[in-house]
Amino acid sequence: MTVRLVDEAESEDGKLFVAAVDEACLSEDAEPKQVAFDCEGVNLSRLGSVELISICFSKETYLVDMGGEDPDAEIVKAVKTLLEDAKVVKIIHDCRMDCDALFHLHGISLKNVHDTSVYHAEI
Repeated sequence: MTVRLVDEAESEDGKLFVAAVDEACLSEDAEPKQVAFDCEGVNLSRLGSVELISICFSKETYLVDMGGEDPDAEIVKAVKTLLEDAKVVKIIHDCRMDCDALFHLHGISLKNVHDTSVYHAEI
């Protein structure tokens, strides 16, 4: 598995990330695409920040830099496109604070989320 750091859309890793998002969201496959993700930040919530989002596609993982005063707008747009696409299954564990921060800080509303903490609570 390859891990790539994405901090700007014009970098090689940025272009690969945007291409991976396009492939996942525009796929015509009968089998839905899946990505696993998690957010890291300082006081991860609407009152804190989202600094890094790790997004794992089937063969590559991207560490997406969302921090700083002015994150790359094209990268934020790609993240928003991916996380709001109802055809792509998003897998995460306990997304409450992630959802709160993404919505209030970046206007991202998650769709089609498989939260493993729900299943963990039932075990």
